[in-house]
Amino acid sequence: MGRPQESSVLVEGPWTHRDISANGARFHAAEIGQGPLVLLLHGFPEFWWSWRHQLGALANAGFRAVAPDLRGYGASDKPPRGYDVFTLAADVAGMVRALGERDAVVVGSDWGGLLAWVVATLHPGVVSRLVTVSMPHPLQLRRAALLDGRQRQASAYTLGFQLPWLPERRLVADQGAAVEGLLRGWAAPGWPDREAARRYRAAMLLPGVAHSSLEYYRWMFRSLPRPDGLRAARLLGRGVTAPTLQLHGALDRCVLAATAAGSNRYVRGPYDWCLLEGVGHYPHEEAPERVNPVLLRWAAGGVGGGAGEAGRRAGGPSVGRDRDARGRPRSARPRDPTGRPLPRDAGGDPVLPDPPALPPVEAVAEAERLIAAGQPFRAHEVLEAVWKAAPGAERELWRGLAQVAVGLTHVQRGNAAGGVALLRRGSALVDPDRGAPPYDLALDSVATQARSLAERLTAADTPTIGAADLRMALRQSPGGKS
Repeated sequence: MGRPQESSVLVEGPWTHRDISANGARFHAAEIGQGPLVLLLHGFPEFWWSWRHQLGALANAGFRAVAPDLRGYGASDKPPRGYDVFTLAADVAGMVRALGERDAVVVGSDWGGLLAWVVATLHPGVVSRLVTVSMPHPLQLRRAALLDGRQRQASAYTLGFQLPWLPERRLVADQGAAVEGLLRGWAAPGWPDREAARRYRAAMLLPGVAHSSLEYYRWMFRSLPRPDGLRAARLLGRGVTAPTLQLHGALDRCVLAATAAGSNRYVRGPYDWCLLEGVGHYPHEEAPERVNPVLLRWAAGGVGGGAGEAGRRAGGPSVGRDRDARGRPRSARPRDPTGRPLPRDAGGDPVLPDPPALPPVEAVAEAERLIAAGQPFRAHEVLEAVWKAAPGAERELWRGLAQVAVGLTHVQRGNAAGGVALLRRGSALVDPDRGAPPYDLALDSVATQARSLAERLTAADTPTIGAADLRMALRQSPGGKS
């Protein structure tokens, strides 16, 4: 096998490949779907392709999924420096803004998970919801490495990474055999398969990747007594306010489940813990059929689910309730009129559980009332509940209506790019040519108004959008005309 080129990581699939300029560097990413942004951050010793099972699932659920190669990996830039957590977190925050969004659901595994914790702390405005996979809060990991002999033994490989040049040579020797050894040592038996092992070995052979990937570990270890490391620890002690879901494999031999489970002490927002039995350090690759439903539910605003008694045994809180660091139930956080979470003492409308599915006729009337009242976010919740309960023949119709309502929400929040994407996608699903509109729906009017608003938002001269532009009649008026 010859020395791989960057083209070897541009794996074809339903996604598209693109470059993102952020924080003075160029990042390669795979992108698919339209809707709210979900940013997927890979770990060591992998690259963006580790999220191949999640990219399509997120897109099919109405999200815009983007999986970048982190600094120093894959087809992204590999500068000689910038592997401290401050620069790496600024990379991620810059990606969100470069993608035209104010915030994103940030999902990270292994080192990507550590960065997700850091971004949510240092740049809280860009993280709407947080999911960490196989990675405790950095301060929890440091504490366990110092006080827990089992975790210290599991993390002993990081000491070998501190040597100059020798670790790089070992990673690339024998066409990256050591990479496959690490993957097999940390995963549950039976993973990686042949394709995954081949791709990750080849990705490590790209010029500069072995050195850059080890610089992450070197900064983390060597900064401990230095001012930059002490500053990072002090800032990380603030805790995370974004709703946070932790996923962890019970058979993880790199980061022990007992180590990860105590991270809720650093979360000041809603928190959920999900321990996956029979899974190792790479749950999203080892068991995507179990991870994806939990991830999709959390990204959409629900609870993670699935921890149950196993989660409690590992030290996490029970599932389905928002709890404080001691595991005590909290009251729901308030939201502003556009659906954005507010501080707990800020007043505003409380976060409500998912509404039950109303009968279709009542749901249409209620959603129309909420849109007229300037609450398209609430209207989306009502329509989404019907979509989830609708028979197969009607699901796309209700999904389209819910996406139109989310599009109006994004426009209301000032996110024109996200609003345009969802308005167009929703109007395509709200097909006025499907026959007689059911439930007195004004499908033609809804589709026309959604497309018109999207076109105005993308015009050369950005139009002024007023409250009246966000009103939309969903039902036909008496006499059959909307």
